[in-house]
Amino acid sequence: MPEEQVACDADPRPGGAQRHLPAGLTEWFPEGKNLAQAHCDALRKAVPASDVMFFSDYLLDDSEFALRCMEIAADAMPHLWRRMNVPDLGVVDVASQDSGRHLRRGWPSAQPGSWSDINRVGVFGVTGEDYGWLVPVEVMCLMMAVLDGRRFDTAEVYHLSGVHMINYISSIAPVIHDLYVALADELDLPSTLTFHIAPSANMTLGVPANDRVVLDHLVDCYLDAQENRQSLAGRQSVQAERFRALSRLNWAADSCAVPFFDVREANYFSQYDLLAQDAEWYMSPWALETPLGEVGRMVSTVSKLRNPGK
Repeated sequence: MPEEQVACDADPRPGGAQRHLPAGLTEWFPEGKNLAQAHCDALRKAVPASDVMFFSDYLLDDSEFALRCMEIAADAMPHLWRRMNVPDLGVVDVASQDSGRHLRRGWPSAQPGSWSDINRVGVFGVTGEDYGWLVPVEVMCLMMAVLDGRRFDTAEVYHLSGVHMINYISSIAPVIHDLYVALADELDLPSTLTFHIAPSANMTLGVPANDRVVLDHLVDCYLDAQENRQSLAGRQSVQAERFRALSRLNWAADSCAVPFFDVREANYFSQYDLLAQDAEWYMSPWALETPLGEVGRMVSTVSKLRNPGK
């Protein structure tokens, strides 16, 4: 989870208008509070059973080993490090053409050549609390795999992908592989570490607890429609029952919106909605016990019913 912004009430753009928080959220965003910390605090309260931490805290749990891994990775591919968090400026891409005019004297205006260049400034959130280089996404993914493999003493690591990771992980996989080879040689790691990514972002069948009946009804209608499709296939005399099952599923889908919000369209349900409703989060028991592939097919089917034009 990135730690890059501080809460404020004003639009930072020149001439920007004042922005006001929705009612009930003011307590989470006092002036000057780090936005990422505010979101984490709210999530911990909304879902007490969750274990929420920053990526930097995850690294600091095994800081000596983590820093050694980053040192080896940085010396192997220093060109990956290009973004830096600078006080009063925010995140600056030093590889961009206009980075120089944004950086004050004393801050690097070019990419590092080795770990020593990075360590001289610091790694934001790890060795530098308020400033420093931001860990590149390739190194971040590498560290997630290596640290989990070390923590659980396994050569196979499983992670759940969010909305975007499943789309870009393939493009950076060769880099992660080469970085791991460099680490394995230096740190006596397993010759092969398998990093499984499950595309789970669109498979969450959850609602506020007061809507659990609606969600359970939706799942029942979907399973009923699937059973009808299989048992009645080819029997023209009973197609009416198939039609009734699909109609029930359509109505149920129309009545249960939360699991099908799409964050890419700025349409989502967050911890703040739970806090505003003073509700607990309820997950479909069927979804928790069913393979992700089948849950994904269910979500895809219902999403098409809800948005037939897409």
